[in-house]
Amino acid sequence: MTIMIGYENFADAEGVVLSGGVWTMPLSALRDPRPGRKARSAGLALTSTLLQVRLAATATLRLLALTHTNLSPTATYRITAYSDEFTTVLVQTAWLSPPGYPAEDPDGLGAAVWHLFDTPVTARYWQIEIDDAANAAGFVELGRLFMPLVWQPPYNFDNNNNEDGLKANTPRQSSLGGTGYFNRRAAARSLRVSWSVLPAADMAEIRRIRRVCNLNRQVVVIPAPADVSNFHERNFVATLQALPAIALFSLYASTGFDLIEAVA
Repeated sequence: MTIMIGYENFADAEGVVLSGGVWTMPLSALRDPRPGRKARSAGLALTSTLLQVRLAATATLRLLALTHTNLSPTATYRITAYSDEFTTVLVQTAWLSPPGYPAEDPDGLGAAVWHLFDTPVTARYWQIEIDDAANAAGFVELGRLFMPLVWQPPYNFDNNNNEDGLKANTPRQSSLGGTGYFNRRAAARSLRVSWSVLPAADMAEIRRIRRVCNLNRQVVVIPAPADVSNFHERNFVATLQALPAIALFSLYASTGFDLIEAVA
């Protein structure tokens, strides 16, 4: 499967209503672009960790993501789409484990739910349930909610012109003798990908992405959707470092993305 870039987050749109559950730190945090601002449940009962989303309008989703959580290794989630206001079930997943749960997490990013729908689902009313009764914290925390459009090219980025990197964010001060003193901060992941050849027809969506997102609106990046075991390392919330340029030639085009992670 080729790279997926989720943009135009419907969960951030004006008119969206987040409700359900019992939250001591409000669900409005899920719409805050700062991942460190989190919603926190009042406890671990299923009635407390419930999240309902009434979108501003009906949307077709291929991807739903909940990032920067404190979910434990035994946590599960279930997503339900309704054809009316949380009464008639349209589509419901099984209880699932967050894909790619991290074996280690040195920067404390937290596990994320990266749910890829086998078939796109069109609905306005959505519910996310979280079952994490073994969470030692005694509550569930959720960082960002993404319910975006997805651009997925017909073939993947060039093998010889891509870069998966880390941008250091830890300041250093040196003593007179040269000893380094550090204030460790999480490094920001970066991804640079390009295509020397893509169908020119794909450029309409590239133009829309750069208009909608500019440099400030967040996207989610899934570089290898089939590499589930490495989702924690490879997937991230990002902004564009530069607006994609397009070179056109006949029925084809070339373009690329330069992305940087949004850190707390």
